[in-house]
Parts: sequence; structure tokens; C-alpha cells
Amino acid sequence: MQQERKDYARAKRTTGILETLKNGTVIVEGKHDIRALRPLGIEALTYSQLYTSLPSASKTVYVLTDADKGGEEKKQKIMAMLLESGNGYVIDDSLGKRLLRTLNSTCVEQVLGPITEIMETVTDGKRIEERREKRIENKNRSESYGENIFGHSKIHGGCEVQHRWVGGQA
Repeated sequence: MQQERKDYARAKRTTGILETLKNGTVIVEGKHDIRALRPLGIEALTYSQLYTSLPSASKTVYVLTDADKGGEEKKQKIMAMLLESGNGYVIDDSLGKRLLRTLNSTCVEQVLGPITEIMETVTDGKRIEERREKRIENKNRSESYGENIFGHSKIHGGCEVQHRWVGGQA
């Protein structure tokens, strides 16, 4: 049960990050990264595309590079290019780091597999949430009849009262 909660929380974090990325301009290292993000509904520009066209200044720019030395170097170059353009970009490189950390990954091009698993977890998590709500509902209903969820009696006013459930009635 504890692992299910952790998985569900991880799935919620990931979907939140993905939704945020969709609302801005994403810049990645290369075409493989673009191919990994496109099925998720995230359109991105490559590092090399910045030389020919800059994103609109009205959006936040998310820099999403690999968690390695090459990725760090490209991230620094991307940020320098955007700052030097004078367009007043809001630049965020922390969201990409958070996504990779959440997925236990170091490469942007490898995020599709873990995200697919997480989307399945979200579906399972909804089922988990529904089961949890049903348990709470059953517990509340049984307690209102003086019986806990295990069918044991409760003491009311100093007297032990036993209830037997027959066809949904006490």
C-alpha cells in the first residue's frame, strides 16, 4: 500500500511537470530528445535551431538537457544565447532536472518509457483512490451501526452490542 502511494505521488509529480512544459517553449539538445517528447504532446526546439530562430519572448523557456557533462555545457550555451538576445525570456532549467530526477533518468531521449509506465500508474492510482474511498465509506457506514470493519461488536453505553449483517441490514 505504501509503495502504491509513492508511485501515485510520483505519477502526479510527473504529469504536473509535463503539463507545465506544454505551456512554454522547451529547448533540448537534439532530434532524439524531440522524438521522445513529441508523443507526450510537448513540442521542442533543438539547441542548433536557436541559431536560426528564437522562441517568442512572451513564453517561459524550459531548458531540458541531459544530466551529464555535455548536457550541462549545452545548457550553459543555451541560457547564454537566450540572455544575450535581450528578449527578456523567463528561463527555467530546474523543471528539466526535476523531471529527470523523478524518472530516475539521466537522458531526455529515454524519458518516454518511464513516463508510459507512470501513466499506467496514474490509471492504477485512480483505482487505488477509488478503493480507498470505498473502504472509508464502508468503515463510516459500519461504525454508524456500531460495528467496525472487521465485524466485531462495539460497546455502547457500557453494554456490548453485537450486530450481525444479514443482507445489508443489522
